[in-house]
Amino acid sequence: MLLLSGSHPLAGAAHIMPEQLAPYTEVVHADYDMPIYPYSDYRYSGGRTADRRKNVIFIYDRGTLMEMLSNVHGSYIWTTPTAQALKDAYGLVERPCGAEPIQGCDVILYQTSRRLSLYIQRLIDRIEGEDRAFPTQSEPE
Repeated sequence: MLLLSGSHPLAGAAHIMPEQLAPYTEVVHADYDMPIYPYSDYRYSGGRTADRRKNVIFIYDRGTLMEMLSNVHGSYIWTTPTAQALKDAYGLVERPCGAEPIQGCDVILYQTSRRLSLYIQRLIDRIEGEDRAFPTQSEPE
């Protein structure tokens, strides 16, 4: 999935192929060792890529990232789905890309000996209620 400005030259495309991204600026999380974005040239490369001509902006925080995508013409980022409110606020759109979909799994780890706050317990209860496809601590495989 790609996130880009609604005014990006590829924003009108229903589907984008990775080769089409070559002339555009990739925005990359500077703390980038995340396997969820395997199609970026910067995955596990310490910020280096074979194509030194490629334009890249390294960002550490989400707010700056959104501003970059909104204001740097032709910029894009590989991403997971983004909240509609954020896309609307920054004039961004998501577009599928001709790359294999990535599957991920979110995990909540906590010490069972610690008392959880009411809000954290509600979050865990809601997640467990939404998706029973994955086993929880109380449901062994």
